[in-house]
Amino acid sequence: MMANWLHITSGRFTFSRNTILHASPSVSTAIFKDFVMQLSNIGMNFEKALQRVKSVKNVSPKHQLKLYAFFKQATVGPCNIDRPSSFDVVNLAKWNAWSSLGTMNSDEAKTKYIECVETLIGEPLSNDANLPNDNVVHENSTLQAETMPEKEKYSCSRKVLLEDKGKIFRIQFNRPEKKNALTHEMYRDIISGLKAAEKSEAFITVLEGKGDYFCSGNDLNNFLVKPPDTAKMAADAKLLLRDFVGAFIDHPKVLVAAVNGPAVGISVTILGLFDLVFASDNATFHTPFTSLGQSPEGCSSFTFPLLMGNTKAFEMLLFNRKITAQEAKRRNIVTEVFQQDTFSEQVNKRIEQLSALPPQGLLISKKVLRQWTRAELHDANAVECEEGHTNRAKRLRLCYMEKARCGIGDHIESCSVDKHLAYKLEKRRRWKNETRKKQNLFWSFMMKQLPPRPPSHPHPAFCPFLNG
Repeated sequence: MMANWLHITSGRFTFSRNTILHASPSVSTAIFKDFVMQLSNIGMNFEKALQRVKSVKNVSPKHQLKLYAFFKQATVGPCNIDRPSSFDVVNLAKWNAWSSLGTMNSDEAKTKYIECVETLIGEPLSNDANLPNDNVVHENSTLQAETMPEKEKYSCSRKVLLEDKGKIFRIQFNRPEKKNALTHEMYRDIISGLKAAEKSEAFITVLEGKGDYFCSGNDLNNFLVKPPDTAKMAADAKLLLRDFVGAFIDHPKVLVAAVNGPAVGISVTILGLFDLVFASDNATFHTPFTSLGQSPEGCSSFTFPLLMGNTKAFEMLLFNRKITAQEAKRRNIVTEVFQQDTFSEQVNKRIEQLSALPPQGLLISKKVLRQWTRAELHDANAVECEEGHTNRAKRLRLCYMEKARCGIGDHIESCSVDKHLAYKLEKRRRWKNETRKKQNLFWSFMMKQLPPRPPSHPHPAFCPFLNG
């Protein structure tokens, strides 16, 4: 193309009108005329593409995103709007597509738009005639809300990654610096991810963790910091947990968990809602609810006794027993255990084997198998959320105050988040002790600076409790 030739000849040239008007005098008149003619053709073809694009039926979300981004770049310029919320999936996908074009100039964006339309219609636009006057793809156009964009990898937020690729939809905890501890934002992102997976063409949904941990449970700082409206926070947290667990209960696709490392709290209890659970041999499973003044969640009060029997379930849920991956397999929480070194390869191999099965048969079979317990699971979830969130934050703070009073090493469990919070409480206690020591030293020093007094007449400012 002429634009490419000019760009190679001189770094000053790019495919835009302003650059041509200020081009070097060394550019010949013939080249200039050809270049202006090309710009005119681009404008005409762009108008044709705008009219022709709506005659194409069943445009995929991927091409809709491209058309939207190139149109906005050609008519408005670089992206100039704020990033939408992580939960506004459609507008976020449109924003990502537009902002990814960077500083691409208007004419290049028009060219890309034309090429995209030509790909869709299967013929060039240069000799088009009798074009329909349909609406065009522009800023008011909307992507199908029912379908997720066919991007190989995108993010719901920085802490939760989603990947829709073929028959497999992946949801990944992406907070390795905090052992993938769950925040309220991550709860909402995972709910959105499960809904997106439900509407995707994929029929296998995989939950996995990034880093050494699968998930260390709730980020307990959410409960230790007292908000202005405690009652509202508790009510919101109760509804959020109910919706979070309910999303797993009602998920129609095949649910697979890839437990790559230690799992704590709710990341363990929801495993009873999965269809397959693969674990690394270094994974551990810990539900320290009672040690934190909390109660079971994730329908574990219903699923764990069914999976392993009452005594084994009580050992984990009431008495905080931590178990290994092999023990979890014997207790029917885990389907299969793999070596840590080859965990990712083995899990991907198993998932690929599953994806080769007929999807309709899998989904219908899951529906039939799960329908008998779905109502009971929702009932258990409602009871756990109602009971568990009554004065939850207060019980948690009281629990840690008791632990700090007993000493940092006496009753602290092995949960990394637990240790971190206990360390903060111990640090605060030591700071108070140091402050008292400094105050005592200060007053001792001040007493020594006073002029001597007869023993029967102590200084009244510092010794008011002594009788003269």
